[in-house]
Amino acid sequence: RMVNTFRDFTNERDEVGVEQLRLIRTSPKYHETSQLTAELRAVRLDELSDDELTALWLNVYNLMVMHGYVEWAAALRGRKDDILGILRLHSRFKYEVGGLSFSAIQVEHAVLRAARPRPGFLGTRLFIPKFGDADARRPFFPSTNSYVTFGLHAGTSFAPPLRMYHSRAPVRMLAENARAFLASTVNLSAVSTTITLPVILFWHQLDFGDSQQAMLQALLPLLPADMARVLGQWLEADPRAIIVQYHSYSWEVRYRGCVLRAASESLMS
Repeated sequence: RMVNTFRDFTNERDEVGVEQLRLIRTSPKYHETSQLTAELRAVRLDELSDDELTALWLNVYNLMVMHGYVEWAAALRGRKDDILGILRLHSRFKYEVGGLSFSAIQVEHAVLRAARPRPGFLGTRLFIPKFGDADARRPFFPSTNSYVTFGLHAGTSFAPPLRMYHSRAPVRMLAENARAFLASTVNLSAVSTTITLPVILFWHQLDFGDSQQAMLQALLPLLPADMARVLGQWLEADPRAIIVQYHSYSWEVRYRGCVLRAASESLMS
């Protein structure tokens, strides 16, 4: 419902930006959907399987971020470099799930990425949470999966596709999302051994191994066949000769209409 509400408010550029988020907050349809999130309090986390927990937390994160941006739209500054502002907001977006309180940034880094390192940019230890062993929320973490990076949509242009995850096959769906995302964002140079990657792989490189070469090797099964073949040849010939670059990015909150339409279709699949 939240995705469909966003779709109703796309602007002439087929996007939902800060202005549209403020308008969504006045929508009766939005308020109906907002009230339904209270039902998450009744979820029995102790009865869910690992796949069910994975699907739940992916969906909770993506919904909470959309919901939070609407509620906190007045605090969005629309700056491309406002990483600290976005991180602060993600710590304010909160749901009660199964009687326990979780913020968006906790769901991402202390639940779904609990066993993974913090992202590789300055100051993350100050802003990125991890739960201690005695925390009451720890028993409800799913198994760690490297592909979770490709399932979290932060409402920015560099985010992977937004979709609904089903409990019957969340890991397969994450892999599908990764393939779709990488097919549209990875570029190989025709004149040198240069590969350009989405910036989330710069921040989360250690999810895929302890070196750049290990990351590139882990990406091979997720790339289109022709691209995987060329990169595989580069890795075999001389991995040290590969130049890795990353796409430019913006922290400006913006949901594209094509992303919202694809997410709606995933609800039906």
